[in-house]
Amino acid sequence: MTTKKHIFLLFLLLLTVKIQAQDNLLQSITTLNHEYGIAFITENMACFTRNDGDKKLMLISRNNGIWGTPTVAPFSGEWQDEYPTFDPKRKRLYFASNRPVSSNGFAQQKNDIWYVSYENESFTSPIHLKNQFSTKGIDSGAFGDGDWVYFHSDRSGAGFNDVDIYKGNVQSGAIEKLDISSPVVDGEPHIFGNPKTMIFMSSGYGAGDNSDIFITQLNNGSWSTPISVDDEGLVNTSAWEYSPGMSPDGQTLYFTRGVEGQVNIYGVEVKDLSSAAIFQSAVKHNSDKTTTASSQAIFEKDSIHIHRACTNYIEGFYEGDEQKLRQCLDERLYKYGYWKSKGNYSGSQMTFEQALKFANDVKRDKKFASENAIRKIEILDQLSHIGCAKITAWWGVDYALLSKKEDRWIIEQILWQGPLKEIGEN
Repeated sequence: MTTKKHIFLLFLLLLTVKIQAQDNLLQSITTLNHEYGIAFITENMACFTRNDGDKKLMLISRNNGIWGTPTVAPFSGEWQDEYPTFDPKRKRLYFASNRPVSSNGFAQQKNDIWYVSYENESFTSPIHLKNQFSTKGIDSGAFGDGDWVYFHSDRSGAGFNDVDIYKGNVQSGAIEKLDISSPVVDGEPHIFGNPKTMIFMSSGYGAGDNSDIFITQLNNGSWSTPISVDDEGLVNTSAWEYSPGMSPDGQTLYFTRGVEGQVNIYGVEVKDLSSAAIFQSAVKHNSDKTTTASSQAIFEKDSIHIHRACTNYIEGFYEGDEQKLRQCLDERLYKYGYWKSKGNYSGSQMTFEQALKFANDVKRDKKFASENAIRKIEILDQLSHIGCAKITAWWGVDYALLSKKEDRWIIEQILWQGPLKEIGEN
């Protein structure tokens, strides 16, 4: 690796001119390899492409506000996979791949569109989007919007500059070319907001010799004339800019830039762009109409976090895992329980430090719970900042009171009773 390239990468990591720096996402993604095309599956999980000689889809998750180390997606790594996008309506992660579409097992010489569904916090096996979505040419850059999939293709295989943007209906198979397509390459559409807004890459519309990111809105059935998302060099430069995408809250535009052979993902706050008014009108209008849905999404997210805290509580004791207990218990923990022995109940208290000691003793003595030991969690009630859960484990039943600390739910108080066989739970 050349010194020049190392200097460039250092510059990339330290860049602060209006580049998103609210968390460590981009720092966690960026390496000396090529990273491009990011898609958010949830607020705390994203997928992107890494090319280290082989193109693969990577997953990265955020826990307690910190983005972790990316790992290869369970459905990727064997073939050349790239350009992920996520359709929140159908819970599908679309991507492009050269994986075989026939039984001969040979890789294709071009990309086709594939997707996996995200169900119950796991991914299904990849499914090929065939029929009219698969042609002799490039079919790639797909973005799902319910029954419609927007994608780019040269259809006949004529070449790069014949790549245009299309939309197809997954039910009827009807395909149509969008009238915003220029005489040169256009692709990687990303749809969001209300009115329906699209950002995409193009070498047309004054982009010059490379490609830039443009924005257009759908009004009365027609797409407006695309304009550059940025006139000040925050996004569009003399380099290649492509693979645009939005953060879940609509406040950050992510894109890919290739400079001197190095490809990386960047993020810019929408409010700093010359086209900010267009972005904000789409996001605000959509937000005004979906307050209830947004509140429900927050409620469901909190439910997941409450369930996770309770799961860490059970597993911390079952597996002798001190760290899981530290993640879910308040250091001011007040836990009091009643245990029946010889026909009588007696009470005792457990502090935070005693809970950690119990877990460490389980680990030291290897007295782990059996794989079939009961693990039952019921969320009894939850508000925006507090919640109550019933936890059933091998020792009995715990009623836990939880509170929300930023994005993290923790257990503050527990009242419990055991043994389980005396309660009649199973």
